[in-house]
Amino acid sequence: MKSIFKSIVIASLFVSLTSCESLSSSSQPEKDFLTYTLGIQPISFASNQRVKLVDESNNPLHETVNPFNTNISITYYVDKDTNTMRKADTEFQNAANEFFQIQNAYYDRHHYYSIDGEFVNNLRCVNDSYGKDQDLLIPSDLYEALKSTVEFGIVSEGKFSLGIGNLSMLWDSYISASADYDSVREFADIIASEKRAVFYDVSEEELELALNTTPSVKEIQDSLKFNDDGTIRFSSIKRIDDYVSSHSELIKKYQNSGRDYSKPSLTLSAYAKGLATEKFKDEYSSRMLLINSGASSISCNIGKPDSTSWNISIASPYYNEALRVGGFISESYLNSLNSADIGFEINGTFNLSTSGYYNNYYYTSDGRKLRHHIIDPNTGYSHSYFAATSVFMDSSGLADMYTTALMNCDSITEAEELLTKLNEHYSEDAVAFYQVNEKEGEEISTVCYIDSSLENMFYYLHDKYPSNPMYQNPSVTSIEVL
Repeated sequence: MKSIFKSIVIASLFVSLTSCESLSSSSQPEKDFLTYTLGIQPISFASNQRVKLVDESNNPLHETVNPFNTNISITYYVDKDTNTMRKADTEFQNAANEFFQIQNAYYDRHHYYSIDGEFVNNLRCVNDSYGKDQDLLIPSDLYEALKSTVEFGIVSEGKFSLGIGNLSMLWDSYISASADYDSVREFADIIASEKRAVFYDVSEEELELALNTTPSVKEIQDSLKFNDDGTIRFSSIKRIDDYVSSHSELIKKYQNSGRDYSKPSLTLSAYAKGLATEKFKDEYSSRMLLINSGASSISCNIGKPDSTSWNISIASPYYNEALRVGGFISESYLNSLNSADIGFEINGTFNLSTSGYYNNYYYTSDGRKLRHHIIDPNTGYSHSYFAATSVFMDSSGLADMYTTALMNCDSITEAEELLTKLNEHYSEDAVAFYQVNEKEGEEISTVCYIDSSLENMFYYLHDKYPSNPMYQNPSVTSIEVL
């Protein structure tokens, strides 16, 4: 994909998103096009919805779930001359909502679903089938996704793993607790002085439980059998079963707290969202679409009809950290930070994926170690070298696995070596850039390291928009070419 960047046409646009990237628009499409933005609706118990939450006996539940636990929006352009009726738009919007809701139903490991009244054997059902010596017929999309993630785990040498469901459950509970008002109030003085979330470190006892019930990528490869008829069998893993048997009382203790370590848990993580985005783009390849899948995945399949480019700003880690605990720090400090310092321009088709820590994180109250939601399956902890890793590549699904694996590296050298290995295996030409938090004395800065093929795309926002007050308080963030 590097060859694309050598011939980029520069223009401009600007929209703000809440994640590692932000997008915005300074120019409108030409007048013969209409612009619509669609937000994917939650799965609810509404009678007219095809997808519904159910219990394991297929009884409906009066609950709602956001597909992929995030906000997905689709900006699309419609030719005014050929779409004088709103009917086509309504049909597209309904189809888009149903598509992402159905995809979520396949890949969700937390809930059961029915589609058109039929119970779905989804990822939760796969986890339920562990050790039962049964072949489970699952949707073909889920079947292929599981095969792909097993392979990626091996190729990435365990930097990405399908088997980290128990570790994710553990850390998600701590990260959620760190955002609870009472927890924040407990550490208010520290938060006010350090301008970042603080909470207790994870229990070593529980981390050991989660780690010992997390299968290695080799164990996953050996225990998951993919049959030619579309069924899958999730066989027992002796090491894990022996551990569970000998720690039954400890497991009951945490079951009473709502966390179950009695068996391994598979999770497709961000890959499922990226994969759904990829499939949607393929299904509607003739439409001009910009898909923001929770901002960690941003894809454009054709480009804007007026041929102007996208301007994408890279969110500041310090601003996002401060924003998360804004009620416990001074407003003047928050206003002294730019929401973003660096941006870049790109024209036409692109696919960008980012993994980063500063929406789901905290620092430990003892030692101030960074803990976030991207977990190394080998250690059970998150790595702290990168604030975020991003890749441009053709595949939305692979891109999300790429960035997760890169976040689990401890240096740019290690990450670039892994990137090269992944590109060679998948015959891809992904290009990466990295955000690294660096500290010298009391000075903290973010350095954005970019591939040389991206050099002409990146800029400082205060230079590009000198009259915009949003960018007049730059941090010492810098751009370095690898």
